[in-house]
Amino acid sequence: MIHNGRVVHQEIKCGNIKPDKEEQAWEIVENGLLASRYATLFADSISMASFYTECMDVDEHDAGKIVDVEKLKSVFVRDYKLDNVNMATHPLMRRFCDTGFCDPNPQVEMARDAAVSCIHSCIPKICGGDEKSGKGCRFDFPKRLLNHTVAAVMQVNATQMEARMLLRRTCDRVPNLNAYFLLYWRSNHDVTVLVDAAHKMRYTTKYAAKSGKHSELLNEITEYLSKRPTDLLPTSMQHVLSQLLLADVSHRAFMSKQDYRIV
Repeated sequence: MIHNGRVVHQEIKCGNIKPDKEEQAWEIVENGLLASRYATLFADSISMASFYTECMDVDEHDAGKIVDVEKLKSVFVRDYKLDNVNMATHPLMRRFCDTGFCDPNPQVEMARDAAVSCIHSCIPKICGGDEKSGKGCRFDFPKRLLNHTVAAVMQVNATQMEARMLLRRTCDRVPNLNAYFLLYWRSNHDVTVLVDAAHKMRYTTKYAAKSGKHSELLNEITEYLSKRPTDLLPTSMQHVLSQLLLADVSHRAFMSKQDYRIV
């Protein structure tokens, strides 16, 4: 609906709509705008990547009220190096109800939490990204700063499109965060809003099938076993392989293709 509305709006501007179809065209545009508005409000109610000194409406942006998360991080690093670590300087050591130590402004307190636990620093051996530029980062940091949340419609292939929510962003190295998680859980997390059924399936499949450092050993074992399919494995090796497999999948709710092949 969002994509169709934008396409038809462009065709109206170019004068490509037949006179007897103009009313239907404007209905498509209106539905697209309503769908985009709903997606934006839904995304901002769940996830955030912007930090202001006060609550900011979805349509507002005030550069003078932005909280500098990177500056808060540098202050924390300085205190940590000076061994000045206590409930007043370390936001993860306190709870939201610790009013004597928390910042009186909840918006600033959330920024302090994000500065300590949620900023992504690129490490070539971990995410593949350059530590200064982020080039090659598999998490796409640093991200583009945006003044408003928008629904982006992206081309997947020749026949498919999907909608992705690009959040209003004032810090380019924090993931999509949740305000309640920041205040009460106080830990690194990523809350990605999915408004498209196709994007939901691709997002889930990416995590279930991705190959990272944790699967390199399984890949080596699979390759080794594939070269000797007719050989009998010693009992001790079978036991080691079963223990390795159980240890690898114990923290997951799925079985990857490497696990299946080993079984």
